[in-house]
Parts: sequence; structure tokens; C-alpha cells
Amino acid sequence: MPVGCILEGPLLDRLGRRVTLIMVNIPSVLGWLIIASASHRHNWFLFQVYVGRLLTGLSSGCTGSPSAVYVSEVLDKKLRGLVITWGSLGVSFGILLVYILRYVFQQNWRLIAGICTFLSSISIVSAWYLLPETPVWLASRGRIRDADVSMRLIRRVPQKQSLPESLQVELDTITTQSALQHSSNWRDKLTFLKRPEAYKPILIMNAFMFFQQFSGIYVIILYGVTIVQEIGITFDGYIVTVIIGIIRLVMSLVISYASKRFGRRFLCNVSGVGMTLSMGILTGLLGLSQGVSHTWLLITPLIIFIVFCTIGFLPLPYAMIGEVFPLR
Repeated sequence: MPVGCILEGPLLDRLGRRVTLIMVNIPSVLGWLIIASASHRHNWFLFQVYVGRLLTGLSSGCTGSPSAVYVSEVLDKKLRGLVITWGSLGVSFGILLVYILRYVFQQNWRLIAGICTFLSSISIVSAWYLLPETPVWLASRGRIRDADVSMRLIRRVPQKQSLPESLQVELDTITTQSALQHSSNWRDKLTFLKRPEAYKPILIMNAFMFFQQFSGIYVIILYGVTIVQEIGITFDGYIVTVIIGIIRLVMSLVISYASKRFGRRFLCNVSGVGMTLSMGILTGLLGLSQGVSHTWLLITPLIIFIVFCTIGFLPLPYAMIGEVFPLR
């Protein structure tokens, strides 16, 4: 995943947003296909599984920013704050789907990998036929005419009709900023990074991502079954993960509206406080339980943790990537 995160920036700039969204799914298709075809009868079984996981991890690392960047560049500003968090909604739905498949086919992980291969292939085909390139990237490459066509296609303005004044102003602004960016060399870009509007977003987003990664969110999401079993909950761990997936999906819908109404900062503060308290309560209960099973007493703070992480620390870092950085 870290390698994918490093690669996605150059891919977005060199290949464009649309092509990058297609390309990042190719390792996913190959990785899941390799896992689905792995057999214990072969001596290279573990190697094949590791290669498959390496490719799927690479794809996962590459998929975080492209969708947020694409949405921030094509949507109207009035809808941007609402829709930009829908990437997290899609991830929540995908995780819930895999949780359900894992519960139904607990002993058939190859079938689950095959279904994931099919879904990744659908993503490639959908991006290929349905997504136009963004006007911002086209203008950055000097393709002003194509940028105008893309703007009309996205905002549904016929070619024979003049662009509304607001869209024309937006297109002119994109063209001007892209021309300045295109004319600058690498020294100008390094100098620009010293300006507050450049380095402050970098520092803020890296700090946000750091605390997100070390808050334990992904440990619980990825190892929910193991955690449920090891903390002594006498409940089917697979059902618990499905419950967690449903809650995360519902809260992802809530956050898309709440983030527009309350803003990012307030939700992040509420999310951080709620996660800290719920995890502290769970830790205290585990220390006091002394091996006695209290199923719902232990599940409740775990679920509350998922609720609070989903309204802030989990989706907002990826949504804010497309908001805080200057176009340059």
C-alpha cells in the first residue's frame, strides 16, 4: 500500500485522472485472480498468495486519492462538499460485501477472491466507458479545446450553446492557472512549496493521515474476527464483522450530509474524542472482566468506536485531499 500511495501522484499527473482510475484496478484484477487460482497442491502456494496480496495492496494504495481528486475537479462547488465523501461510502459498501461473502462462504476463500476479480473488472470497464477526463488535467496539458468539451459533457451543456457565465469563469480560471503551472520549471515548483498555501496543507494532511493510521481503525476493520475471538466474546465473529460493516455503511451516508452542515473540523474533533473514550472503555472492561464473558458489554464500545471513526478520522482525510491543496 505505501508503494501505491507514492505512485498515485505521478500517475495522476502524467496519465490523467481517468486513465489512472483505470490503471489502479489492473493490479487488483491480477492479484485477486492469482489468489483465486492458488492451490495447496503446488509448492509455490504461499508465494502465489503473497504475490496476489502484494498486487491487491498496491492497488488499494493507489485508489485513495484519484477518486477524491476526480470528484473535486469535475463537480460543482455546491455539491463538492457532499459528494467528495462518497468515496468512503463506496469503500464501506465493498467491505460490507466482503464481510457478507466471508460469512456465507467461510471455507471458500477462492470463490470470494473470484468474485472480487469480477468486481474489479467491472470497475475498469465502467471507468473506461463512463468517465470523461477532467477539464483541469486537460487544460494542464494545453488541450484547451478538449477541456471545453469535457466541461460541456460533465455539466451537460450542448456544443452549440454558449457556456453559462459561471462555467466560463471556472474554465478561464482553470486555463490561466494551468498555463502558469505549465510554464514553470522544477525550481519554480520547489520555490512554490516554501509558500504557506503549499507546505501547510502537506503538513496538515500528513499529520492527519499519521493519526488515522495509528488510531487502530484499520486493525479493527481488517482483523475484526480475530479481535472478537481473542477478547472473549461468545458470539460469531463473522456476524460481528457484518454488523460493523453495516454500521460503517450507514454512518458513511450520514457523514456525507453532516460534513457539509457542520464542517470538517468539528466532525474530526467529535470523532477523535469519541474514539478515545470508546477504546478506553473497552480497555477498562477487558481489564476488569478477568476472563468472564460479557458479550454485548464488550461489543458495544467496539461498535461505538466504529461509529465515531466513520464520522471523522476514517473518511475525511481522503476527502480533504481534494480540497486543501491549490490547483498548482
